[in-house]
Amino acid sequence: MRFLTRSQAARFILADPDGYVRSLSTADLSARNQSDKDAYKQMSASAMRSPSRMQMQRMRRLAHRAARALPYVISQRLPMVYVALFNGPYENQLPHTRQNIIFMPAHGLVAPDERVITLFAHELVHIFQRYNRLLTLAILSENGFDAVRRVMPADNIRANPDTDDFLYTNAVPERYLSTRPSNISEVVSGARHPFEVMAYNLQNMVAVAGRPVEFGASW
Repeated sequence: MRFLTRSQAARFILADPDGYVRSLSTADLSARNQSDKDAYKQMSASAMRSPSRMQMQRMRRLAHRAARALPYVISQRLPMVYVALFNGPYENQLPHTRQNIIFMPAHGLVAPDERVITLFAHELVHIFQRYNRLLTLAILSENGFDAVRRVMPADNIRANPDTDDFLYTNAVPERYLSTRPSNISEVVSGARHPFEVMAYNLQNMVAVAGRPVEFGASW
């Protein structure tokens, strides 16, 4: 695991190499209280922080514990992972991933070790999903989630950097309640993308077991 400085993380945000900000809809910008994508990038870049040596040591230790507790099929297929620390309204201050970078809000590190371990477990699963798509789709299919079609603008689906742009069977799409939401949490009740279902269930297994977990017939 490696860490991005404030300037490195800001450059990533401004360059938008994964096209995440470019993909945001009008509703997504409204939910983030923004009207302009460039302005959102500037605001997000200004939220980046350089982690202290103590923060880096703690994150590295807890992230390694999280990786060791995940199923072998996941932990052994992770690329080099980077962490960027931020403190501000970027993505509603929620932990998330973009490419092989975990964006960790500074307030998340105030939590006890066990909570931080589950946060890292969740985000590591998302990085696994991004870099092992075919295996991820096979795992989802075994659990009743099959891709149906790509999301279209008319679907009014909330953007989430940790998911893909498909609708799935047996999953409630993360659809906004209106075309002008005031917060990214304003989606239909019970909505959760299968990528998130997988990540939450595995993080919960890590939290309960406290040791390496394996896939069963389902999560």
